[in-house]
Amino acid sequence: MAPSLPPPLEIDPPLLNSACPWATDLEDLKRLYACPHTGAVTTRTSLIRGFPHDDSVHQYALFDAATHKVVASSSSSSSRPRPSGTGTANASLNTLGYSPHVLQTYLSFIRAIAADPDVPRAPGKTFIVSVTGSAEEVARCYRLVAAEEEEARRRRDPGPPLAVELNLSCPNIPGSPPPAYDAAALRSYLAAVVAAAAAGEATSPPLPRIPFGLKTPPYTHPAQYDALVGALLDCAGGAGGGVCPVSFLTATNTLGSSLVLAGGDAPAPALPGRGVG
Repeated sequence: MAPSLPPPLEIDPPLLNSACPWATDLEDLKRLYACPHTGAVTTRTSLIRGFPHDDSVHQYALFDAATHKVVASSSSSSSRPRPSGTGTANASLNTLGYSPHVLQTYLSFIRAIAADPDVPRAPGKTFIVSVTGSAEEVARCYRLVAAEEEEARRRRDPGPPLAVELNLSCPNIPGSPPPAYDAAALRSYLAAVVAAAAAGEATSPPLPRIPFGLKTPPYTHPAQYDALVGALLDCAGGAGGGVCPVSFLTATNTLGSSLVLAGGDAPAPALPGRGVG
């Protein structure tokens, strides 16, 4: 039997948000889902066991790239930045981690949106559930989201389709460099999720095969692109039977190791600690 193509991710209109502070809470996701200009909605990246969010550490700043003047700042638990002056907020820097909510909370948010009669229906608009953790943990995340999709399909009103984004790109986790910079780590994550998908399809009743993709960090030299392409080719040549099982790549992210100074006569980092984000 010939290998099948991965399930497609359909986004119409072709615009969606990235996993960010403005996709943290239920009300954030309701607004994104109800927006007629988004063809899909991405949740903020979550973990199975949760992330130890700290308002004093995990922050972002919006600033004017021409003047370096900080226009607004906020902790990552709030989608409402604090204004700190006038100017154009055309650039940003952050020391963000991940969502303070666990994965199951986001699945409950999606169920609540599907059941809310006040939220406009958007047939076919996908929720992309962004997750991270170890290779074993993201494989478990995939199974949980696939099980949620199966349960939704059993209901009379199935709600929005689901997909999974493996966020392998955050540069702000101490001691944990982005796995997508390492070819061996990339292969281990891909192998774990592909195995989880195959195991789910073999259960009774089988779990649906849902789209999954990778969120990559910014690549700055050819060897990094080669590592990504090599990992995808290896995945296609192994369990994929010659077909890459990855449905999509998310290539929007911030480049780490940057610094913005705030203040007048005595400038200081705009973000906590060393201010590097």
